[in-house]
Amino acid sequence: MGSKTRYRPETTALVIAAHGSRKAETSNEILALVDAMKKKSDGNFARVCAGFLEFGKPRIQDVMEDCARDGIKTMIIFPFFAAAGTHVLVDLPRIVGKFRENYPGVQSVLTCHLGKCDSLSDLILSQVKTDMDAFMDCEPS
Repeated sequence: MGSKTRYRPETTALVIAAHGSRKAETSNEILALVDAMKKKSDGNFARVCAGFLEFGKPRIQDVMEDCARDGIKTMIIFPFFAAAGTHVLVDLPRIVGKFRENYPGVQSVLTCHLGKCDSLSDLILSQVKTDMDAFMDCEPS
């Protein structure tokens, strides 16, 4: 039986991998989401951070390297993409593969992308219902 690396929150990082944008407001929206996730993570991760594949800063490669240099031993990389395009199917696996070559002592796990999450349809339907209810409450009688 092979040995598994045990999950240790104090040496684990959650990295949200997002597209990035030339518009600072767009990248700032992702960074704000990550800040909210930090507050809700209840100590399950030593770090919760974001990295961008294009345009935005910090770059995903830099975030992963910074985590490794700071003593992170397990990195969970969550692709914040609605569909499995080139970034999900090609770019992120290539980046993670190169990282694994350069940092063999750090376990890196590339999760399924956002669009594949089972609960995403429930989230969308719930949000639409909330928005519709708010809209209907504002309509004149």
